[in-house]
Amino acid sequence: MFFVGRNFENHVPLANGKVLVWLQQYDGCRPVDRLTQVFYPNYDLTSQVLAEGGGTVLVKLSHERIWYDPYGLIRENPGQAGEIVSIDDAGFVGGNGIYQVASHKGDAVVRTRTWAPPGCNAVVRSIEVSTLRGGPSEATIYPVVNTLNVAGKAANTVLSRINHEAWLAVTCKEAASVFTGNVASSINGMNQATFEHGSVPTQVTFSAVRAVPAGGWSRPLYLVLAFGTSRIGAEREIKKVLASTDCLYSDTAAWWDQWHAAGTRLVTSDARLNYLWRTSLTLLRNCLQEDNLPILIGFRPYQGNVWIRDSIWIIATLARAGHPAEAAGALHALKKILRKRKDGNFYFAYNCVTKMPHEHSYENDSTGLILYGIWSCYRALGEAGIIREYLSLIEHCADWICSNLTGSSGLVKSCAGISEVFGPHLGQRCEQMVWTSAVSAYGLEKAAAMLEVLGADGEKVRKYRRRGLELQEAVLTHGVKDGVLCRSRESSRLDTSVLNFLFGDLMTISDPQLLENTVKACTERLVDPILGGVWRYEESITEEGDLRPWLFYTFLMGEAHLALGQKADAWRYFTTALGYSTYCGLFPELMYTRDMPRGIGMASFSQCGFIRAMLAHMDPGERTVSVPEHLAFMKFENVLADGGRFDVSG
Repeated sequence: MFFVGRNFENHVPLANGKVLVWLQQYDGCRPVDRLTQVFYPNYDLTSQVLAEGGGTVLVKLSHERIWYDPYGLIRENPGQAGEIVSIDDAGFVGGNGIYQVASHKGDAVVRTRTWAPPGCNAVVRSIEVSTLRGGPSEATIYPVVNTLNVAGKAANTVLSRINHEAWLAVTCKEAASVFTGNVASSINGMNQATFEHGSVPTQVTFSAVRAVPAGGWSRPLYLVLAFGTSRIGAEREIKKVLASTDCLYSDTAAWWDQWHAAGTRLVTSDARLNYLWRTSLTLLRNCLQEDNLPILIGFRPYQGNVWIRDSIWIIATLARAGHPAEAAGALHALKKILRKRKDGNFYFAYNCVTKMPHEHSYENDSTGLILYGIWSCYRALGEAGIIREYLSLIEHCADWICSNLTGSSGLVKSCAGISEVFGPHLGQRCEQMVWTSAVSAYGLEKAAAMLEVLGADGEKVRKYRRRGLELQEAVLTHGVKDGVLCRSRESSRLDTSVLNFLFGDLMTISDPQLLENTVKACTERLVDPILGGVWRYEESITEEGDLRPWLFYTFLMGEAHLALGQKADAWRYFTTALGYSTYCGLFPELMYTRDMPRGIGMASFSQCGFIRAMLAHMDPGERTVSVPEHLAFMKFENVLADGGRFDVSG
């Protein structure tokens, strides 16, 4: 399924650390295959390099009157009546960082593939044409790119100067010609006076003819967008890509295959689950900028932000899924931008460019989460060196927790809660959150364990362990009400974040009755009776749009049932969450009805939820995850409209 509706800021993200790409399937309710935006030299929204309209493609078959024209740009010629473009198939090729779309209008079928070659400041789109009825033809292909300006030309390469540190060079391999100015006028051969200037958005249109064989695809036409900190640098990147016969497509596919092979594998006969596994890991890898900062991608306005919590989810999930080098690199990058508040804890959100913190709400789980992230990397790497590297940070986080326990309860002092559930910015008082104290208790235990790895056996180790046990006991004393682990000391309402504390790799409590009671209460009070997913918390006081179930917590509820040995119930929740993935494999933050999915491509949350849910099936010490055959929930097929199958795997 695709998302159609009012939320136009959800995109399919592709990245290679150096550049980030947004791709779009729907513009409002109009199906399109569109390169929406590219970001360079970082993933911040201020680094966009294309003008409004991004990049698209037009195609004219020699025997067809109508054009393949997603935006209706060709209005001067008759014959444009007919159905709109149909998106027939879309997805990440092999679950890797190559995105493919097959679409058609009339008899023209267009297949695009988009990738960002590893190690290059470049984005490549290949365009191939076939016919729906399988007959031979000749196609004229017109790739279109909307640039911010034209700063120069060199043969079939058009240059655009973005700012003082970013240049774009765009070309089309084997193109017969390139035009600047109105697309329709360029294509129809009309004389036009073009105004090329360093500050005026300009449409750039390439042209190439391809033979379309009967029952097959034309040779690919390659559109290349390359970037550099100077004109020379951008042109150098163009040459690097064009030197490859297939513009580094094979190299990119091989790189991704090798990366996935090095990690944990999912073993199941269900092709859809295997695809979602690789796609989710690919998106996590794509979150890492060249400096290794784990950044939210694909969703305005949050893209470019670095949250401690979301970063730790990415780090811990990559570590658990067999990619400790990436996890350790992301942890190191996160450490470099941490800034202390006046009370010694860390601001929880930062901008990826300025590295300055966002002071939006007051949350105290950062120290416990950082300890969790360091422990996750150590556990994955098995090297004491990483503990030595972070020793001062470990001690600072643990000491902050010990110094900020309130005397009356023994819990960590009040804050706004996980994911800003409430707080002064929403007209609410802070509370002593169970989640904050729980992850802090976990962090203290792991801080003690990490010091022991270095040979320490002194008062500090004993202090951390003792305070961790005391904090855990305080949670059970003040957070458990009527046999259920609740949100905070002050409230008996529920918050599914506590399930992180009870289950999965953060599990520290083994009281079976408490586990059962809490899961039962969450089932009765937090499960949406219509959508079947799990709400994040038990009240509706947060920002508009959060009043629907969250996929991450739906996966988490499944994990809880799995830990209790209730596999059928677990897979009921997993299946519910899996049913809300897009056709191409992205999970939104929130479930939706018909219109406003939120957070597509924010791999730090929902994609992590899926990976964690599958990892819950893994035997200790194994590098494979085996899902029982009878629990596989669906088979994945590429089925086109018009009742037929069209092989787009090629």
